Amino acid sequence: MAPGQHAFDFEKAGYHGWSKSLDVFPEKVTFANTVWLWKVATSSLLYQTNCTALSMSPDNSKLLLIQSATPAQAVVYDLVTDKAAPVNLNSTTTLSAHSIWSDNGRYVLNGPGAGDPAAWLIDTLGTHGPMLMTPAAYRWSGNDLIGNEGSDQTTLRTSDYGLGKLPFASSTQDSTETAEIRQAPGASGLVYVQLNNPERGLVLPPGDWRFYFSQSNHVLLRDGNNWLSLVAQSNPPEYHLAEGEAPHALSLKRQETYLLINGGELWTWNPLDDPELVLRQSDSIINAAWHRNGSDVFFATQRGIFALNLDDRDGRIVTQLETFDVVSDMTLNNGSLYILGTKNGKSGLWTLAVE
Repeated sequence: MAPGQHAFDFEKAGYHGWSKSLDVFPEKVTFANTVWLWKVATSSLLYQTNCTALSMSPDNSKLLLIQSATPAQAVVYDLVTDKAAPVNLNSTTTLSAHSIWSDNGRYVLNGPGAGDPAAWLIDTLGTHGPMLMTPAAYRWSGNDLIGNEGSDQTTLRTSDYGLGKLPFASSTQDSTETAEIRQAPGASGLVYVQLNNPERGLVLPPGDWRFYFSQSNHVLLRDGNNWLSLVAQSNPPEYHLAEGEAPHALSLKRQETYLLINGGELWTWNPLDDPELVLRQSDSIINAAWHRNGSDVFFATQRGIFALNLDDRDGRIVTQLETFDVVSDMTLNNGSLYILGTKNGKSGLWTLAVE
């Protein structure tokens, strides 16, 4: 192929096409090896419901469907058996659009979002009834639920529903097994301290930071919709900031990369670096999900479902996959998108095959 700009077109019957103009340089290789074509398909209704928020379990076996408006409703939808099990809640229950799961995918906490009036612990197998939790900033540590109540840290063991409480030291704002966030005398902000080296601390930027979770090469802290990735092992320690709703993580080659939504903006974030803006539009983005290849993401607006190819050569390709009257939420599992929304006057959980 002669050097210069060439058109590359990939087409297959029954799939959306892919087309770009790419530059070919002498004695260099031009790659077009991250091309995935998405099915031309129509969504089908799985389950009729007025729920407006959903959350996928870590093992991809079930969905928690939530209607936060009165009367509140929670439904566990089993993707293996295609059966729905309503959660037994009283009529005065208030639910949140936010949910976080235990590592084993059995337990889910609804309501850890900022400003949520209550948090409910739900056993998706139904062995234990829904449990109303005290107001706190919660996170999972494996299958144990950790709550920061301000002056105390609570731990709920899902193995036996045992509850423990330990008071923080007067200067401690939050803690894990290996580190603490402290209010240090004379410091302009909070200080991150590793317990194996308590004499050394890193002053954090302004914010009410709390632990979100830890990985081998970074720690993720949260203050509302503000995020801080702390690379404590670097010399000197460094941090990177991002803004958006709770990040969607993708693990490729032992490296986490996050997807963040901020209004009509979509960002990717390698936590060892600063975030990158990959899409900006006037329509708000309802939710987004990684494809397993790491080179494509799916996202939903109020009226449609889209695929975004992250290759920025000749512009990133946005492909519309489906239209709805209203979209409330969306997630991805095993080559199919699961969508809460209304189409042709019917509201419920829909599925759309993309592979």
